[in-house]
Amino acid sequence: MQAKLRDAETAAREAADKARKASAYAALWLFISLLIGAFVASLAATYGGRRRDI
Repeated sequence: MQAKLRDAETAAREAADKARKASAYAALWLFISLLIGAFVASLAATYGGRRRDI
């Protein structure tokens, strides 16, 4: 019974570690994509503002 309990606890811990790593990876790529989107939006606004003033 104790061994099964330890095995279940170990499996739960491994699943939690995998979920933590996956969420950290997803958060990193979400941040990078938002940063790129903000940069592109800034460039587009600059281009549009200059084009409007002509």
